[in-house]
Amino acid sequence: MGRIVRTPRGVPVVAAIIALFTVWACAPAAAPSPTEAPRPPAATQAPATQPAPAAAPAARSAPTPARKLNVVATTTHIQDFARNVGGDRITVVPILGPDDDAHDYQPTAEDARKIAQADVVLAIGIGLEPWLDALARNARPGVQVVELAGAAKLQIEKGDDPEEPEGDPHVWQDPANTQKMVDVIRDALARLDAPGQTVYAANAAAYNRQLDQLDQQIKQQIATIPSEQRRLVTNHDAFGYYVRHYGLVFVGSVIPSLSTEAEPSAGEVRKLIQDIKEQHVKAIFTETNLSPRLEQQIAQEAGIKIYSNLYGDALGAPGSEGDTYIKAMLFNTRQIVEGLR
Repeated sequence: MGRIVRTPRGVPVVAAIIALFTVWACAPAAAPSPTEAPRPPAATQAPATQPAPAAAPAARSAPTPARKLNVVATTTHIQDFARNVGGDRITVVPILGPDDDAHDYQPTAEDARKIAQADVVLAIGIGLEPWLDALARNARPGVQVVELAGAAKLQIEKGDDPEEPEGDPHVWQDPANTQKMVDVIRDALARLDAPGQTVYAANAAAYNRQLDQLDQQIKQQIATIPSEQRRLVTNHDAFGYYVRHYGLVFVGSVIPSLSTEAEPSAGEVRKLIQDIKEQHVKAIFTETNLSPRLEQQIAQEAGIKIYSNLYGDALGAPGSEGDTYIKAMLFNTRQIVEGLR
């Protein structure tokens, strides 16, 4: 099995899964039954004050392979990127679902079956999916696990967080990083399906143009916040790349860690409340996949508002305001602008 970027490490929770599916790792893949219908490049949902990014032009048609590529993608963000690049030439097979948290996910036997039938596996890497190394042993020989952040040579923010020793894995919060990962997906698919190379290239270019427009929209919206009020408090450290790219000041987080599995101490909570008051922070922002109970208590004690349901580690369910990457980024920005302005 080919690997890109990261040295595998064992995870005890999936040992039983590996044993159950050893036969899958050696058997030829059956023609897959699509678990999720692919969809074309996602349309954006823009703020009322800004025009939506233009729809991507359709790629030139090319023969659809007799059997679509089976693309296993770990996170909901990667699933969306892959659909935009692969179009109807691939079947995207998800591991994580909407609102799932990659940090504490427990793989299932069904996940092992998906890996055993994969033509390629796409992941973020940087320690975001600590369970993937053991799960990926179910893949057929020669199937690559492409860790996008490393393959795209992204600039990873390092820190002293013991929960994430490889650095901050939330790289998609900067659209420029996403564009580089889209290019890696394009190349990975083209290596497996040479006749589709032109389609993948056209789709990736069209989607990256949408990401350029997204980036400009967010910058325009952030510019409407008075500079002294651009101070962000979240419930965990998932927005560092967003903060740096768009010129915000990160005051702190309720969970002072890149991982959602960490717990704040009483002293850390007291310090955060003090920082909020001293720096005149206007709001706390929470995520869809985390309980806001402690954040509500902190907001009440600090005398500030709380804005719920930012899309951090996962996209939303189909039909929600964050069911695609572009829609989620625009929704988050609207919430942040409303809360800080």
